[in-house]
Amino acid sequence: MSFATSPKPKIAIIEFDTSHAECIYSQILFLKDTYDITLFLNSKSISSIPNLPYLTIIPLSLGNSKEIKRTSKFLKKQLINNNIHKVIFNSAERKIFKFLLLFLFNSTISFWGILHNPNRLKSSLKQKIISKKLKGYFVLSDFIKKNILTEKLTTTHIESTYLIFFDKKKIPTSTIIKPIDEKWILIPGRVEFNRRDYSFLLQFKNIPENIKFIILGNINTPEGLMFQKEISKKSYAKQFVFFNKHVPDTDFQQYIAQANYVLPLVHPNNKLFKKYIKYKITATYNWAYAFQKTMLLEQHFSQNKEFNETSYFYNYLEPQLFFNILENPTKQYCPEKWKLASQKNKYLNFITQTL
Repeated sequence: MSFATSPKPKIAIIEFDTSHAECIYSQILFLKDTYDITLFLNSKSISSIPNLPYLTIIPLSLGNSKEIKRTSKFLKKQLINNNIHKVIFNSAERKIFKFLLLFLFNSTISFWGILHNPNRLKSSLKQKIISKKLKGYFVLSDFIKKNILTEKLTTTHIESTYLIFFDKKKIPTSTIIKPIDEKWILIPGRVEFNRRDYSFLLQFKNIPENIKFIILGNINTPEGLMFQKEISKKSYAKQFVFFNKHVPDTDFQQYIAQANYVLPLVHPNNKLFKKYIKYKITATYNWAYAFQKTMLLEQHFSQNKEFNETSYFYNYLEPQLFFNILENPTKQYCPEKWKLASQKNKYLNFITQTL
């Protein structure tokens, strides 16, 4: 396979996994004016990336261990033969370990990567070895960077980046109409009990008549149907909106664009809570940031300064007081950091200046 010649330096984004594809589009926007970009992507995720004229996409077959080994050798050959000297791993964790071993004695290619689970820096030997080979890690929030540096979890360079610039669809005019007197609270994604505390929504005594909770994902999963059944028993059941099939991107984005609030439902009774409070974000944050929507967060998150810029806080143990915070005006996203130019410059500086 040959690549067209380009006056721009070449860079590759690599994703072995089938998750985190939503992080790629922002990086393409950051890189496209400066680099000739090649995306090596798990073949199962190809449909999630728009067909852009300035992007070369090469699918990777990664179905089993034999395929992974063969694909890793193919990928190494592509990088070397086509003079690609910079590589960004969209997921700089376990699945890239064996691939990086192929470059132990190769110093002509520099690697960076996005670290989605910084807690692995504490206990994973593989992650420590990956860290040695990378020039730097991107993490997905300022508070995550701060906690990694405070706890001295790695000597590898760390920078934060906000990958909040999505492939925004051309939204048809008025296909989804929000009544002027309603307030919409969105919970994006399918129902997953291990990620969100849906039981909180079952504890209300009543809900103000102008409030609608929109569960913005396909409800047809065992957990989703279980939750829907429990809601149907409540007096406020009609104030919940469910979807019994995949929500098309255009509809998904219309709902977020018109929402008043975004509700992540991450609470201290969640088994992942300790990770979310220090090291992880939920994709719900990024949807809120992308459309500059006010988030409603459990009060423990107020310890992270950046959430005070974008969110109001409630006590999950006092569900009926939750509605009091809706009396506040929605948050205004003022800081420069939410703009594309700011995030682009920080991203490019990191992969240019990191030694």
